[in-house]
Amino acid sequence: STPATHVQLALGEPLRGSLSQQEAVYYSVRVGPAFSNGTLPDIIIDVTPVSGGDPDLYVTTGDTFPERLACSSDNACWASEEAGNDVVSISPSDAHYCTDCKYL
Repeated sequence: STPATHVQLALGEPLRGSLSQQEAVYYSVRVGPAFSNGTLPDIIIDVTPVSGGDPDLYVTTGDTFPERLACSSDNACWASEEAGNDVVSISPSDAHYCTDCKYL
């Protein structure tokens, strides 16, 4: 379920925030329908540490926020757990890509 506190993101607008080690913060962004010319954009979600931290990134669609190891064939989910900067890129060719939906 959706946590009581989460931040609504705006497409294309960077957001700066901070948190303590082992703390989690939740975000959501609504992606509209295809562009008027019918093309579909890649969905790129990026988290960058600014002071030596090591954030991890988990993304899903729908109304349930992802947690570590919550990805399955029933739960469309992408994750990045690299050292430093983490990026999830979801292309229109991905089987779970969606438009007019919410990414969490």
